[in-house]
Amino acid sequence: MRRHIGTDFGAHHSPDLLHGQQPVSKGTSLHLARQVKQAGAAVAAAQAQLDAERAAEHAYDAHSPRPRGRPPAFAARIEAALAVVV
Repeated sequence: MRRHIGTDFGAHHSPDLLHGQQPVSKGTSLHLARQVKQAGAAVAAAQAQLDAERAAEHAYDAHSPRPRGRPPAFAARIEAALAVVV
């Protein structure tokens, strides 16, 4: 089988798989690592936004003389922030 692959397709034969895959993975690993890092930062920012919305709701509820007017839509804000996290 190796004889057919080498002559028909010009494929390189290497008894060690690592040496054949290293140049391929070397070219893509930095890009993939950058994407993972950016995704982690996006999740952390979304979690911080969710925590801030929950803290704002808690601070509003703890404030005894409530201001006049319509209360903020905390449920909608928290739901929107939760949708980004999940």
